[in-house]
Amino acid sequence: MYKGDHQNSLAKLLDLSIDELRARIWAVNYLIPDTEFVELISTHYTDRELVSHFGVSEMFIKLKHQLLIHL
Repeated sequence: MYKGDHQNSLAKLLDLSIDELRARIWAVNYLIPDTEFVELISTHYTDRELVSHFGVSEMFIKLKHQLLIHL
């Protein structure tokens, strides 16, 4: 699957335009560093703990999970 195909699929799933999805992806990556996110997951942080730690919504945490799966 190409990166554009993945973004189109995510956009449809989240009912967003491609531009809105790109903005959310930028925000998620800005607010939630990959390395720190992976470290916390490896120590078994729950999604609620991640929300609290990063000060973001649960939707941002779920999107970050998806982004890391499809790198």
